[in-house]
Amino acid sequence: MSAEYYDANLAQIQEVISRLQSPIPDLPTLLTLLAAPLASIGLLPPRFRKYHTSPIHDEAFRLSRHAPLLQRALLENVIPTWEPVLVQENAYELVEQYFCPDAMSFASPLARQLALYAYSTILSTSLKDHAVSFLAKLVKGYPIDVLHDILFSQSKDGSLERHSITWEDCVRNVVAIPAKVANYAGQRHDLPSGLEYGPYFMDVSKRVEQLIFSARPELSQEWVSSIAYLLAKLVNVGVFPASPPALPGQPSFFQATLPVDNSAGIASLFFDPEVDLNLIVLAPDSRLDILLSRVIDLWTDADHIRHSFLSEHRYVTSLFLITLKYFPAPSPAHDLALSPPFVQSISVYISHLDPSVRRCGMLVAEEVARAAGKSLDFGEWDGDDQGKAWCRQLRELIKDCDVDVERLAEELEEVSIPHESWEKGIPQASKPKLTVEEPAAGYDSDDSLTGYASPASSRSASPTPSELEEIERDPTLRVGVKKIPRPVYLAQLGELIRPTSGLQGGDEQLTATKIEVALEVAEELIRPSNGSKSEENAVNLVHGLVGLQNNYDLEGFDQQRQAALNALVACCPRKAAPSIIEEFFRNQYSTDQRFVMLNALALGARELASLPVPELPGRQPLPSEKVAFPSKRLPPAQHKKYLTAGDQLRTNDPVGLLLEGVTQEALDKSKEPTADKVPELVRERHLRIRPSSKITTVPKDQASNRAALMRQLVGPQHPKHTTFTEVAAEFFISPFINRFWVFLRDEQTREERTARQPVLHQYRGAGTGLVLSALVLGRFLETLAVLVHAARNAPEWLAVIAPEALELALTLGTRPLSRGEGQDDEDAGTDDDLGAAVPNENTQSKEAALLTAALELAVIVLDGCLDLDGGRSLGLEHTTLLLGTGEWAGKVFEALETGAKVLGGGGAQEVRLRRAAAGVILKVDELTTRWRRSMVDVV
Repeated sequence: MSAEYYDANLAQIQEVISRLQSPIPDLPTLLTLLAAPLASIGLLPPRFRKYHTSPIHDEAFRLSRHAPLLQRALLENVIPTWEPVLVQENAYELVEQYFCPDAMSFASPLARQLALYAYSTILSTSLKDHAVSFLAKLVKGYPIDVLHDILFSQSKDGSLERHSITWEDCVRNVVAIPAKVANYAGQRHDLPSGLEYGPYFMDVSKRVEQLIFSARPELSQEWVSSIAYLLAKLVNVGVFPASPPALPGQPSFFQATLPVDNSAGIASLFFDPEVDLNLIVLAPDSRLDILLSRVIDLWTDADHIRHSFLSEHRYVTSLFLITLKYFPAPSPAHDLALSPPFVQSISVYISHLDPSVRRCGMLVAEEVARAAGKSLDFGEWDGDDQGKAWCRQLRELIKDCDVDVERLAEELEEVSIPHESWEKGIPQASKPKLTVEEPAAGYDSDDSLTGYASPASSRSASPTPSELEEIERDPTLRVGVKKIPRPVYLAQLGELIRPTSGLQGGDEQLTATKIEVALEVAEELIRPSNGSKSEENAVNLVHGLVGLQNNYDLEGFDQQRQAALNALVACCPRKAAPSIIEEFFRNQYSTDQRFVMLNALALGARELASLPVPELPGRQPLPSEKVAFPSKRLPPAQHKKYLTAGDQLRTNDPVGLLLEGVTQEALDKSKEPTADKVPELVRERHLRIRPSSKITTVPKDQASNRAALMRQLVGPQHPKHTTFTEVAAEFFISPFINRFWVFLRDEQTREERTARQPVLHQYRGAGTGLVLSALVLGRFLETLAVLVHAARNAPEWLAVIAPEALELALTLGTRPLSRGEGQDDEDAGTDDDLGAAVPNENTQSKEAALLTAALELAVIVLDGCLDLDGGRSLGLEHTTLLLGTGEWAGKVFEALETGAKVLGGGGAQEVRLRRAAAGVILKVDELTTRWRRSMVDVV
């Protein structure tokens, strides 16, 4: 065929598409346009051949290129206008042939490909009733196993990669059908039964089981990978529940595919040793390694790591380690430890923001390394919080397998041999020599137990603690070791931490000793000063403490450094807080160092505000006589009596714990009736605060005597102690917010300057450990929320602090801060991710921790405004900001309710995010209800 002839036919099919996208004058013209493309691929029904008056050459109609355009034109232009006419004229079958070819055309490869494109085209447009009916026909006539057969049964060399990509798109479409149809149908009850969530996935499960059953040993690795990808998606949507479904509409793969008559059989599927594992594995051969490979594929899947709940993580992790334990030597852990996908998944787990999920990855990494004969220990397994107890229980579980029970019983039977066999079958030399220790004379207790005396050990006895101390004090063993004197002034303390002579080479042991001595006494030296001496040295101490790193593995390093910084902020806030804020926005610090700075700001502010402060984990508080003035201490008995539960609280994330408690308190207020709404409470409050009608005059002599008595009890006057309300706006919150805006401006400017450079040379402001990364930025917002809550009584709160903090929360929760925000190594910004949930649809997706922190900060601000002036200043002076916050929270909550996913949203983060979004909605509604009539119309 000549190029001119091909171009003419190509122009003809393009003209058909163009005319279908435009108004059509009459029905015969429409039928003629519809008949030509179908006839060129052999799918025109015989009774419509009379309309085939304008033939199109077979090679001019490219199905992959033109079919989606034709289908979209029919969905958006033709069917909405011509459907009643086509149905009345009994010609609607011609339109259906473009989406779900009839049974007579089922065997045609082109018909199957047309159905394959129909899935993608329908789901990429706005659903209507006709589109839903097409989907109902598609899932019945062209189910998932048929779609897989279309792509992989007749693949040729060089096309497998393309087919694999198409298959992933196809699986995503098939899995998304019930949710999208349900969202479209809403409260309607005319939804096709085959598209309801439960029946739909039950039918998909049967089709998948049939697809697996038809597998052959000679199938390629691409075929196996395609089935693994399909099962991973089904796991993510809940088709493989950990227990039998409680509701009839909940799908279950095993309930749909296995011949089990009761739920108990399903429940014991993974626990019954008699169950044939070929029912579970994804290949027809008898290897157990197939099961392990499938579990590894699921465990290392990026979507599973980011979006699964904690219960799913623990289920898959348990199945992984238990399966690995069943393998005899040599263990497959040797190859697994060197597998790039496995190593990469470990890094994804470790970067997860939920500590419990993070420890699932750490646990698997340690156990795989141990099985491979290597040593790996992340530490921090002691305690019962953040999944540590569960990890220890799983370690105990996998020490021995269930199949070892019979072997152990046989060994016990061999040991329990009668006494005669010992005499006959065992040589005398091998008999154990046991001697019975006689009880002391005069001791005749019948209930006593006398043990066997063990033979003396050949090893030398360990030295006692007193002997170790004596050895340490031996001067002959400490030759050349320089003793570091304990500092007594803050200047000496700063010299140990940050020498004025700069970095010097020398004895590392001496340097470590200096740092150790300095940290041991830092908090004790800083707190009693509480005045000019601290302020003179505060900046130098801040720089020195923040820049410290535990290069010498000093015991208690983190706790002592954190306590010293907390003391600096509490004792000299006017110097320490601005210095810490300035250092926080420098790019030279690690994530851990930035968290130390944020903790110091939050805990120091809480202490200044006389609010409960959690203690640092693993550190006992200093004795009160060393850190407090006599006038600030109660007698020991009363001091112990008034200690609150929060004083003994220990946590690894004090800022997160404080914010969680503050947020919950703010949300609980919405549930309680206020005095203005309940008349009984109004009367009771009036009786409590009404001044007494009887006014008595105190005699002058009596008043002077009372003042003298008070001076005698209180003692001498001391300098006024700084409160947080005095310094909150000027030295904490305003510098914190303003410095962030300056930093963000500079970072975005640097990104713009390198935007046209090659990818490797482009600057990104949201890299790991940097300020604009989701991990650090989320903690930044949490710290700001704690500061804002502690500063409620500040005079600048309503006019300055509240609107600035709310604007920051709204901006960080809705706008992209960096070109690389929300992106990762694989599939960032997919359609399944929850975006910024704002009118700007071009924004990247937000991390769950960042989104949650921004919403919780908004909750704190709104709750404070309602408490202080009923929300008047915020509602009347910042109406646009208030309404924008409500709209943002509403879109986030709506997206979560419709099943949208959010990066890093697995585990407990999901609950906090939903709670925070709902809280903002309630607070905004309460505020706007009060002041709606007085608000300026900003629309």
